[in-house]
Amino acid sequence: MPRFRFRLQILLAMREADRETRRAELAAVLADLRTLDQRRSGLEHQLAGAQQFFRSGAQPGRIDIERLQSTQHYEHALRAELKSIAQRGQALAVEIDKRQQAVAAAEREVAVLEKLRDRQADQFRQHEARAETRQFDEVAARTARHADSG
Repeated sequence: MPRFRFRLQILLAMREADRETRRAELAAVLADLRTLDQRRSGLEHQLAGAQQFFRSGAQPGRIDIERLQSTQHYEHALRAELKSIAQRGQALAVEIDKRQQAVAAAEREVAVLEKLRDRQADQFRQHEARAETRQFDEVAARTARHADSG
């Protein structure tokens, strides 16, 4: 009995490889987002520390102006970097959406070919089962003729 051979197997393999590439690209962008979130969290922690330091320097008594100015400058630098991270986060969100759409499209392409392969495999098995049944019927008919003549 011959084995089923999907004629588009090479195309299916190419589509599966493309799907894996798209998944890897999405994973890379998601990893970038996680790194960015960690950086943002660290900066927010530093900013909170700088604000606390600033408040402690602004208490009644002797005031160190240079310390307050440098702390304020540091806060501004942290806020600027947080703003930059927020913008990068927005850009990554757009990129993630694009990558998710690409993965979904690749998944659909693979699913279409897999469905076609499964349908053709079912048709092949049905055809083979009918051929086998015909062979059994022919053998049974010959045996019956042979028994009638003998």
